[in-house]
Amino acid sequence: MKIILLILFSISIYAQPEFRFYDGPEHFRLSIITDPYASYKEGGLYIGGSLEYTGLVSIGANVETFSALEDGYIALFGNIDLNFTSGYNHNIWYYFGGRLGAINRQSTNAFAGIHSGIDINLTKTMFIGGRLSYDYRSDQEFYDYPNHMQYNGYLRLGFKF
Repeated sequence: MKIILLILFSISIYAQPEFRFYDGPEHFRLSIITDPYASYKEGGLYIGGSLEYTGLVSIGANVETFSALEDGYIALFGNIDLNFTSGYNHNIWYYFGGRLGAINRQSTNAFAGIHSGIDINLTKTMFIGGRLSYDYRSDQEFYDYPNHMQYNGYLRLGFKF
């Protein structure tokens, strides 16, 4: 039985289109982003938006806000990503890249980091996905908390046009 399952698994993997650099048409991606863990932990809604021009390389502008934190939180940043796909018609989208921006709390502070994510097409124009980021943060000095590296996880829902 194990041999049959192994053979079926191997055939199904072989039948899938390969993991490849994105080679489809360039387009825009507009998405809504949330950090569910931060929203739960702080008892508020962490929400943001992203607009990206996408091809093999994506360039994006992002805004995120979280009013549940002391003094509020607004982040404005840009990103540049390298894109890969798999599946027929580019159904699964993989990306990784860098982000650079500013966080405004009591004052404006810089942050920089890397991120990666996976998006899955629900329709030809709608997708859902997840993103992980690892950023150097300099926005908590006024709380006597040192600058630090921080992981974050996001969910996103978006549209392509």
